Amino acid sequence: MIVIRNLCKFYGRFQALDHISLSFNSGIITGLLGMNGAGKSTLLSILATVSEYDSGEILVFGQNLAENKKNIRKILAWIPQEPAFYDQMTVAENLDFFAVIRGLFGTQKKARLEAAAANNRLESLMGRRAGALSGGEKQRLNIAIGMLGDPEIMLFDEPTVGLDVGIRQDLLMGIRALKRPGRVIIYTSHYLDEIEKLCDEAAIIHQGRARVVLDRDAMRREAANKTLERHFLSMTEPSHSA
Repeated sequence: MIVIRNLCKFYGRFQALDHISLSFNSGIITGLLGMNGAGKSTLLSILATVSEYDSGEILVFGQNLAENKKNIRKILAWIPQEPAFYDQMTVAENLDFFAVIRGLFGTQKKARLEAAAANNRLESLMGRRAGALSGGEKQRLNIAIGMLGDPEIMLFDEPTVGLDVGIRQDLLMGIRALKRPGRVIIYTSHYLDEIEKLCDEAAIIHQGRARVVLDRDAMRREAANKTLERHFLSMTEPSHSA
């Protein structure tokens, strides 16, 4: 599991994360719900070892993240909003390239490539140039690349932004299928319906803090009476001075 204690992150004078404390368990999908600027992407970039933090502590399967970045990078995949591959290369070339980057060769590489392509329905697209794919196809390729290392941690940073409802639902089903014992999956979104449908537990992130943390049963109860929606809306409405 991942444990975060009193994490702070500043960009100049702006505090993006304000003593946030959260834990993420394996075998489930945890959602981070919040509007743009709430701190979700900042938190994921820190967990992905892409960004530094100013204070606090992060333990990843018992390892201190600040002291064990190299080891932790080997067991995680970060799936961002934007395509994280080479447009001029084909789908097959991208998968092969990132498999080698992951240190995969021979029969192991072949097996991982086939599994990643099949699980994301890319077999018919292998010869296509990646830059010519549709938005949904590009995200499927993003996820396939992330799967190559069979990661124990998968971080999804609003992967459905800009996609239509049908494609969004298709991607959510694929992400749900990635859940397994021993794997931590964290999914960020500003779509309340995505979090309710996909996640086993969720936290609302607002102004760099975790304001509401709910398990799936509580989410279902609150979804039924619109309490979660009211929590979310009340935290994202602009404040007005007298």
